[in-house]
Amino acid sequence: MAIASIDTILEAARLSPSGDNTQPVRFDVDYADRIIRLELDPARDPSPMNAAQRMARIAMGAALENMTQTAKLNQWQFEWRIESDALVFQLALDYPAGILNATIRDRVTNRKQYRPTELANDVCESLRHVTAPDDSCAVFVFSPNERMELCKLISEADSIILSSQPIRSSFLDKVRFDPLC
Repeated sequence: MAIASIDTILEAARLSPSGDNTQPVRFDVDYADRIIRLELDPARDPSPMNAAQRMARIAMGAALENMTQTAKLNQWQFEWRIESDALVFQLALDYPAGILNATIRDRVTNRKQYRPTELANDVCESLRHVTAPDDSCAVFVFSPNERMELCKLISEADSIILSSQPIRSSFLDKVRFDPLC
């Protein structure tokens, strides 16, 4: 069985980026035939930004790119193809464990669930006295309940903005994607 090489390929795929680190790609592995099926799991990224699973498909492409680069680096023969709703990656032969590209291996990411921590009282107090420049307003929310309510409100607003084509287009027309250098 090609366990060692398949595991190297899966490690490369695991390290691929995805929106909000949701990792919406599921892997169905057949070690005997050296096949990895990549399928989207729509439940992993329910955010409005992932309308029609577009962001999840980009994440799937990133996983496939990492897998492809790893196979090429190790000089492994492989193929990938589309079968109905899944991408299929297949190694041609049984290979020993390989290496990951340094760029993939060293990619910095937060792969753990966010765990809120309380700020020290002196930090909270100093933030309460911050003034924003240019007549803008800085608001700091310290209460966990208020943070949850604010998150719900922002999520509802995102859903409204992104679910309507005219509103979404108007919103995106105002967003700057160029660097502010």
